[in-house]
Amino acid sequence: MSNKILALGPALGSLRAFIEKQRALQSKHHFNLCVCVGDFFGPEGENPDEVDDLLRGSLNVPLTTYIMLGSHALPEKVQAKIIETGGEICTNLFFVGQSNVLNTSEGIKIGAIGGNYDPVLWDAATNSSSEAAESEAAEPTPTSTVNLTPSLLAPVLASPHIFPEANAPSALTGSNLTLASQKAIVPTGLDILLLQTPPPSLSLLSPSFNGLEFNVGQGATPLVEIIRRAKPRYVFFMGGRDGEDGFWEREPFGWDGAGSEGRYTRCIRMGRFGGPPPLDGQKKARSFYAFSLAPLAPPFPVKPANATPNPFALPPSSTGRGTKREAPEGGENFIWGQSGPGGKKARGEGPPPPSYTCRICNEPGHWIQACPRKDAHNAEKQVTQGDGPPANYVCRICKLPGHYIRDCPQKTNNSDSSADRQNSGAVTGIPKRPELSPAECWFCLSNPKVTKHLIVSIGTETYVTLPKGQLPPTASATKMVQNKVTGLPEMPAGSEQPGLVPGGGHVLIIPISHYPTVLSIPKEDAVGIESEIEKTKAALAKCYKVYNSVPVVFEVGRSGGRGGHAHLQIVPVPLTAVSQIESVFREEGAKLGINFESDADVALNSIGTGGRDSYFRVDFPNGKLIHLIRGTGFNLQFGRTVLAKLLEIPHRVDWKACAQTDAEEKADAVAFKKAYAQFDPFK
Repeated sequence: MSNKILALGPALGSLRAFIEKQRALQSKHHFNLCVCVGDFFGPEGENPDEVDDLLRGSLNVPLTTYIMLGSHALPEKVQAKIIETGGEICTNLFFVGQSNVLNTSEGIKIGAIGGNYDPVLWDAATNSSSEAAESEAAEPTPTSTVNLTPSLLAPVLASPHIFPEANAPSALTGSNLTLASQKAIVPTGLDILLLQTPPPSLSLLSPSFNGLEFNVGQGATPLVEIIRRAKPRYVFFMGGRDGEDGFWEREPFGWDGAGSEGRYTRCIRMGRFGGPPPLDGQKKARSFYAFSLAPLAPPFPVKPANATPNPFALPPSSTGRGTKREAPEGGENFIWGQSGPGGKKARGEGPPPPSYTCRICNEPGHWIQACPRKDAHNAEKQVTQGDGPPANYVCRICKLPGHYIRDCPQKTNNSDSSADRQNSGAVTGIPKRPELSPAECWFCLSNPKVTKHLIVSIGTETYVTLPKGQLPPTASATKMVQNKVTGLPEMPAGSEQPGLVPGGGHVLIIPISHYPTVLSIPKEDAVGIESEIEKTKAALAKCYKVYNSVPVVFEVGRSGGRGGHAHLQIVPVPLTAVSQIESVFREEGAKLGINFESDADVALNSIGTGGRDSYFRVDFPNGKLIHLIRGTGFNLQFGRTVLAKLLEIPHRVDWKACAQTDAEEKADAVAFKKAYAQFDPFK
């Protein structure tokens, strides 16, 4: 059974507003629990009356909520309450701990590591070189701000839910951690990990990283082992410069090894819920994130379409002193090197960090490009290997060593083996184009090029927008002329009549997260997204009914090429044309060789088993049609073309020919919002 979970950014003492937001979301979505990352209470003395109301029970938390320690100490009254109750602050509000793992009544394993990371204090505590460091490490206060030390992280590594990793290089030292690592444990991993300080390496291998307009923050090196061992399914973190706000959802990545089947990690940097208003000209960052979490059991979730290689599983150096491509410690920004994407330091500039080891000579102190043994190493490699592949290379066509796939004697020019296709970049010299990233996607809200004025409704998982150049003609696009007799505006002779629904009514339903098709959405995310899609479709049907129309919904699901962003197109069709919908789709499809499956439900199930097939789907009031796309050449405008014929507006097939000015688009959006407002489930 899936659990619906709400994550919120730090309240920073705005308790009443935070709880009101919770209550509004809970009334619509019925979450099982909520987690809050960062500072729930804010600095000492912030909104003391609200803290008192919370402790007295006059400020009621509407659903079970788990909080952590951020960068500020908890209020003294709250600390006393936690000590008295063991963690329950008031009804439905629980403190996880500064460094702790708990298992909820729903079976969800939540870990939290609060406080700040200071490399100097960490090294001092690790080396125990002073009495002050030893004292601070030995007696941490679990509810006050304490810089991260090895002893503070020990409870997390000692949890029975953490995977053992006996042979992994350790960033953590100390007797407490040694005992924790040696403890016999059951490897299950964490479901959710809450962090005040971000983990390092998040920028590695992430296409969306370069599009960020804010500083993610200095990464804490010791958290590498925490992430590797906990293998959390969701990581929520804060960080960044003081006063800087921002939301970022990194692409998911998977794990290898026993017990890791179907386990993918999603890292989300949350925006602030409370705190000061945004600076002039800036928008408040997104501070909420809703998702569904199902137990990991066969059949396991398929690999997300936008998954990247695991940045925490890069091969370690042969000496075990660091990880490949590990960023330098210290400096203003651990992740970027200096001050963000614009100040990123290239490898080879300046000395490497102490943790870096050259992979040629296995010695620290220089980059691999400057290794004094580099030329000799390359010469030895030429002698031992010649121009052939490494000794462990095996051709994927003939399964034999000794030659690259491009030189395989069994390879033919017209070979269509999967190995040949998958290595087409190596054979032809033309690299495979990368999948479309959110920074390039016209439907990802994080892309500043998204046309915001066309958006008419936003839910937790999806949003609704008018498309550019929508199919039905609209009143704003119809150029009125003045009647020479009456002096009143009227449509010119022969012009097209506006559609029945105000603003046109042609809309797109789009998941906020980036997936190529609706059917490719992982099972743990699909529940919330599909629920919102169905609510929106039902609301649109009610809206269209007022204007004597019904919705026709179609989707072109493309899993090949660079992919795309999943979306459904909904077009209102007059009641008088309902009986013709299926026949027109079949007739127009037959002309193009598009054959629909005899059993649409069976076809849908076959797609759903992997979500990797491309397809065209259309739903209408009395049925649905499915066409499985095989090969290339499918007309992406097929659905629009058929509906243009049905509505007798064939000249509006090309959306570019229906383009409007911004003023006309805004007028249509306002008109449709007004018509849809009473039915909008997210209003």
